[in-house]
Amino acid sequence: MYLLALGVSIALIALCLPRCVIRYFRFVVTFIGRSLLYICIGMLTYSSPDAYVVGFITSIVCWLVGFIYFILAFVRGCGSPRPCFILEQDGRG
Repeated sequence: MYLLALGVSIALIALCLPRCVIRYFRFVVTFIGRSLLYICIGMLTYSSPDAYVVGFITSIVCWLVGFIYFILAFVRGCGSPRPCFILEQDGRG
């Protein structure tokens, strides 16, 4: 259940983010920060394939996404990752 809540919150961070959250969590708008976030989530969700297959698959996917973000941090020409919408304090995007 917590995997679903974590996945939904990460998807919301990638799509729509309030400006006040960006001020306190600057790692969300950098490739290195996002890569470390996904790698840590992969570590938290890891379980052996014999015990819990969904946790194993989730951790592998998180690690792959984290390493892709890490590689993109060093590719010239890639801008910083930004959410699709940044909400102002009055709720407008």
